[in-house]
Amino acid sequence: MQKTTYIRFLADGTVQWRVEGLDGGVRAGEGALEEAAGYAQSGRVIVFVPGSDALVKRVNVPTRQAQKLRRAVPFALEDQLAQDVDELHFALGQPLDDATVPVVVVSRACMERWHQALEEAEVRPGLMVPDMLAIPFEEGTWALLLEERGAQLRTEREFGVAMDREEAPALLELALEGSEPPLAGITVIDARRDRSTPPDLGPVEGTELRVQPVGSPLEALSQGVGSGAINLLQGSYSRQEQYGRLWRPWRLAVALLGGLIVLQGGMGLAHYRELRSADEQLYRQVEQTYREAFPDAKSIVNPRVQMERKLEELRGGGGEGGVIALLAAAGPLLKGEGIDIRALRFRDGGLELDLELKDLPSLDGLKQRLSAQGLGVEIQTASTRGNKVESRLAIRGAGA
Repeated sequence: MQKTTYIRFLADGTVQWRVEGLDGGVRAGEGALEEAAGYAQSGRVIVFVPGSDALVKRVNVPTRQAQKLRRAVPFALEDQLAQDVDELHFALGQPLDDATVPVVVVSRACMERWHQALEEAEVRPGLMVPDMLAIPFEEGTWALLLEERGAQLRTEREFGVAMDREEAPALLELALEGSEPPLAGITVIDARRDRSTPPDLGPVEGTELRVQPVGSPLEALSQGVGSGAINLLQGSYSRQEQYGRLWRPWRLAVALLGGLIVLQGGMGLAHYRELRSADEQLYRQVEQTYREAFPDAKSIVNPRVQMERKLEELRGGGGEGGVIALLAAAGPLLKGEGIDIRALRFRDGGLELDLELKDLPSLDGLKQRLSAQGLGVEIQTASTRGNKVESRLAIRGAGA
């Protein structure tokens, strides 16, 4: 038994889901699509969309070739539809014995909304069906799915209609008046949460009503989806087309890659020499960067490894005199008013700072405050420029 995940879009944007596992167990829930997506990453995925967003029609087109049929159907139905056919998606069923073709019509806006939600949740269904075409059905009978607010009637294998719960009695009576031949009965699938009162369906004289309670609508839909279901994932929404959409942006890149491989094979030794030259140039650039970062370095053997070691030293190297420890101790005092840090260097286990202060007393005060923190402080230079004092301070950890 294959694992199957059923997901049903509701009118308010939430979903119901039902997972039938390989061991025969069932999990069900209701909420955000993202909650159901985790179950839909493996096995078969079937999505149900609201019947209220779909219209089922039959059309007689003098062709059986799939491509011609798909092009002809929108124009054959154009006069029966309120929207422009360019704004609608048409999903075709199998031709019937009377030479007509069942068609499900859905707005492209709805299809895009469902498709985008599924794509963002990384859910890739193999089948997308309107609710009313998944209601369990037997020839010669009708099936009516009742919920709290809505009802859906399936009168034929390839035909159904959605309605409000309050409209169900009147529409059912109207449908019965025009039904031919007489029905053997109507199966009422009662999926209401509150079934304390029997369903009120109005006068249905001469027709047997068989009420069948179910735990949830999805329990019923999962049983009837195999009979006459018309898959909405056709045309631009088919799996083949979706894979094509994913592939198309990469076609140019793949073509360029193929050309590059051919070009590389033809260039041979000359291209290899260019790469080697570029590698040597990159090495020199790395070495130059290392020298600029650590001007006191004397011997450079492997600049990358040496850079990593220097960075480890800058992180503190586990000692008390590391740059992190020095900055942690001196930093709060260097944020005082009138102190401007022009440059900062970590050299020989200590910090060198080029500072600009407002006057000499400020410099002496800063030195005293740093010394009070247990730091070794040396004023290397101090000069007056205009109304400012420029100084270079060397700070080391305690005992350094």
